[in-house]
Amino acid sequence: MNEPVNQPLPPVNWLKQCVSVGIGALVVLHLDGAPPAETVRSTASMWYRIIKGWPILWDEALDRGRLTQAFIALASQSTRWPAPHQLRPLLPSRIYPQQALPPPEYPEEKAKANRQKIRDLLKTAYRKIN
Repeated sequence: MNEPVNQPLPPVNWLKQCVSVGIGALVVLHLDGAPPAETVRSTASMWYRIIKGWPILWDEALDRGRLTQAFIALASQSTRWPAPHQLRPLLPSRIYPQQALPPPEYPEEKAKANRQKIRDLLKTAYRKIN
């Protein structure tokens, strides 16, 4: 008998997941004008398509947190069911991680020679002052 081949799971579409969670948060608020329960999936799908179409090169590391923050801000200020365009101005600016510099490569011999050079310069300068 042939055993079934384990297929790798498709990668999680983080943007779709994030939009779904955001829409779910709005749904539980029971805002006026909210979509009926049977259309929530379709509503989330349409929001995803709209957000995905924005001129943003979505990057999970840079955008997941700020999209979540935008949905929280939208939920906190909405009294009626919002439209997708209301989310975009609430997106915080991207925060780019700073690359750490490698430790400097400075040989001890060079450091010792530089310390001696500084001592010599100080001696010369001190002699000129007196």
